[in-house]
Amino acid sequence: MIDHHFSLPVYSSVVEDNLFNVLKNDVYSYIQNNEAKINNFNTSDWDCNTISSITAEEQFKSEALENILKTHFNSYLTDLNVTAHVTTSGMWVNIADPGSYQEQHNHIGNNNIFSGVIWIDAKEDSGDLIFRNPYNNLLNILPKNTKIHSRVIYRPYEKGICLFPAFLEHSVRVNKSGSRRISVSFNIAQIINKNV
Repeated sequence: MIDHHFSLPVYSSVVEDNLFNVLKNDVYSYIQNNEAKINNFNTSDWDCNTISSITAEEQFKSEALENILKTHFNSYLTDLNVTAHVTTSGMWVNIADPGSYQEQHNHIGNNNIFSGVIWIDAKEDSGDLIFRNPYNNLLNILPKNTKIHSRVIYRPYEKGICLFPAFLEHSVRVNKSGSRRISVSFNIAQIINKNV
C-alpha cells in the first residue's frame, strides 16, 4: 500500500455569470479611473513588467468579488474540512500586456492563509499560472517518477477562479497572446481572536 501524504489543495472553478459581469465592470471602471496612477509593479524587489494596483494609492475594492469569494471559498473550506474565521486582506488588479510575466513568489505575511486569482480577460497563450512543488529541491535526489511533479500548470481563462495556500510558490509565464491579460488577485487572512 502507498499512502500519498502532504497533498496541497488547489481549487479551481468557474465564476457565475451574473457576479462575474459585475466584477468585470468593477475592474474595467477601476482601470479607466486609475491606470495613469498605477505604476509598473517593477520595484527593486521585482523583475517583472506586469502592471499591478497592489501598491496604488487608490486600492481596488469590489463587493462582487467579496460575494464571489464567499461562495467559492466556502466550497474550498468545506472540501478541506476546515473551519476558519477569515477575511479578505487585500485585492488588486493585474494588467499583463503582451510580453509581461510575473516571477516566482508567494503571499506569506499578514496572517494570509490562502490566495487566489480570477481571470477577467485571458486569451489563449496569455500566460499560464505555474505552481512550484514545495518539495522541489528534494525531487532531485529521488529517481524520476511520473507521479511526482516539480510543477503544476493552470491555464487562465475568462471567469476562471483559482484558490491556493498563500505559502505556495507560483509564477506566471510570458503573455504571448497579443492581447492584455487582466486578472484580480487577492489574499485571504485568518482572523485571530487575541482574547481567546
